[in-house]
Amino acid sequence: MSKSFSRHNADTENDAALIQQGYVKKDFSFSPGTAYAYIILFLIPAAALLLYIYAIRFSGKAIQISLSGLTDLIMLALFGLGFLLLTTAHELLHALAAIIFCQAKRKDIRFGVIWKVLTPYTHCTLPMTPAQYKIVLFLPNIVLGILPYILSLVIGSPLMYWYASLMLLGGLGDLFIYIQTTRLPAEALIIDHPSKIGFLAYIKESH
Repeated sequence: MSKSFSRHNADTENDAALIQQGYVKKDFSFSPGTAYAYIILFLIPAAALLLYIYAIRFSGKAIQISLSGLTDLIMLALFGLGFLLLTTAHELLHALAAIIFCQAKRKDIRFGVIWKVLTPYTHCTLPMTPAQYKIVLFLPNIVLGILPYILSLVIGSPLMYWYASLMLLGGLGDLFIYIQTTRLPAEALIIDHPSKIGFLAYIKESH
């Protein structure tokens, strides 16, 4: 849920209103470079774990995708198109979670891409509790990653395995942000950071 754009008026207004209500603002954000350095540390072991579980389930059977009658180039293009569609669905599910669980409106949600690292983002300008924020973070990873991965283990689908694994690995950024939320009290409020990866937390002074 990272982003790179100018601070929107709604962000400024929410920030001022919360501070006026006695909340103290704390910054839990990182530059794209710093965040991705941390994510890369998890990427290889996470990919190895996903592959190991699948290989153990099917006794080391090679995980290959075969589409009879198509050239490798066409197959690669179709696979890439599927990945792009799932990536778009991932961001839309972030937005859907914000609408369902945080009563966000379409005007409260922004979509975009951090072109330096070719990463899409979804940004919600509304304050959320840590519980709501965690749902917004993880709904896409559950729907497009965890559940399809489990199903791939049940039915033995290499194609589903690869897509599910890529969605889970692509969701490591969401996991990285999730870890930051565990440091917050339940009554804190969170707003997506308007220009970095992460969020701004608003905590009452008593905490």
